[in-house]
Amino acid sequence: MAWGIALLTLLFICGCKESSLPARTQPTTNATPKADEEDTPITEAEVPMPANYAEAVESLSGYRDAIRNAIASGRLKDAHRPLDATDIAVDRLPGIARASGVPRRHWEQIVTSSEDLREALDEIHSQIDAHHKPDYALHAQAIDEALARLQAVATEIETPANKTANETDR
Repeated sequence: MAWGIALLTLLFICGCKESSLPARTQPTTNATPKADEEDTPITEAEVPMPANYAEAVESLSGYRDAIRNAIASGRLKDAHRPLDATDIAVDRLPGIARASGVPRRHWEQIVTSSEDLREALDEIHSQIDAHHKPDYALHAQAIDEALARLQAVATEIETPANKTANETDR
């Protein structure tokens, strides 16, 4: 017991002296490991706002192409950002359609086609998140049909013959 008290006394005395070691400083670099880009949620600010409905549909087609190409090449992590961007773009699409003067008779088609697109891409996103290679071909028809319906609205509102008819339909 006497040895234990002596040892504690010695540690206490040595521990109270100023150390000759340099003082601890904060690390100059971020000690937190950087998350992979795929694990970082994309924000609305990172997704460009299209100028009009036709441009929005074109953006959705571009995201689809990026997703399809990433899956085909086996680079599944490269599909994450366009999948996230598509989700944000689909949320914005009805508002963009209204702001672009798309007639009300097309709004239901825009909403249902957007939901169909989202559902198909959500299946793919879930498979990627589970670290499984998705079968893009299984969802390709639903994705392409939804985009074709959205594009049909863009084409219809852009044709010169329909411009005057659409203006009276608003």
